[in-house]
Amino acid sequence: MNKLISGFFTAAFLLLLNASCKKVLDIYPYNSLTDVTSFSTPDRIESAVNGVYDAAQSGFYAGGVVRGFPFGAASIEQGDMRGEDMLTFVTFYQITYEATYNPTTANNVYMFETLYSLINKANLTIEGVAGAVSKGIISNALGNVYIGECRLLRAMAHHELLLHFARPFRDGNGSQMGIIYRDFAINTEATIAAASALTRTTVADGYTKLLADLDFAETNLPVYYRISSSTRECCSKQNIPCHKGSCHSFKDEGKAPHGRLAKCNS
Repeated sequence: MNKLISGFFTAAFLLLLNASCKKVLDIYPYNSLTDVTSFSTPDRIESAVNGVYDAAQSGFYAGGVVRGFPFGAASIEQGDMRGEDMLTFVTFYQITYEATYNPTTANNVYMFETLYSLINKANLTIEGVAGAVSKGIISNALGNVYIGECRLLRAMAHHELLLHFARPFRDGNGSQMGIIYRDFAINTEATIAAASALTRTTVADGYTKLLADLDFAETNLPVYYRISSSTRECCSKQNIPCHKGSCHSFKDEGKAPHGRLAKCNS
């Protein structure tokens, strides 16, 4: 009888323990978010958008070192320097000093890789935000603002790729081989396969797509925009004319300056 009672209580305890675990056990670590859990709350969505800005200013470098690529300090400073502007007291700077870039030099390789890394983070966030809007986690208006920010950064990255890794637009009026314009996130085996199947399109096609991204951003971003819960200055409608003017200037090189450039000083 005692064995029967003991067995009953043991079974009841195990059943209760099992039921409790199913209800409270969180299999996703709080500090390790996935591309699904990153968009489950408004705060996490904002953090995901911040991550796209971070990818723009502090990409990876040889050995995983955090460096100012593609649009951070390292890229801007070294990209603008030539000759006597750079002191070559460290051998590393010799490439910048002499501007001896080729397809295998580190600055070229990691500029290419960090630009596409930025593009994929922007695409992940665009799709995640769209999903959050459909679930009612954030409003459609705020979702479009976030997507506008990401599409602006995506356009900037693709334009940089066109400038460095494709022929000028005026060479064949945009008919030369351009770049792969990625407008979807790569995060599953299916999307990896889809991305692998993409081929380079023309330079003209690249400009058409990036200008469409800028059009969306201009339509949906506010005139001035700053997140109250953070210190970051966000992309806004005021940024777009300069970016469009720059794109048109490269695209229509040799013609009269594009009218949008005048708005940059207004």
